[in-house]
Amino acid sequence: MFAMECNDLRIVSESINGQRSIDQHTTEAVVSLAEKLDQLKASSRLFSNVGFSPNVESLLPNSVAFA
Repeated sequence: MFAMECNDLRIVSESINGQRSIDQHTTEAVVSLAEKLDQLKASSRLFSNVGFSPNVESLLPNSVAFA
């Protein structure tokens, strides 16, 4: 599971840095990371103010409701 999350981070990082095109894999990776962040926020108030940078948020599809 950790390797998959690292891959998601790598894909998103490369996409926002222009090292790869923004494609379906990017969208899937950023949605996966958003789901993980939502789980963290639900698990503890410590994460309530944690969020994505504007560059990463711009990759989220409009249909994803990010808390």
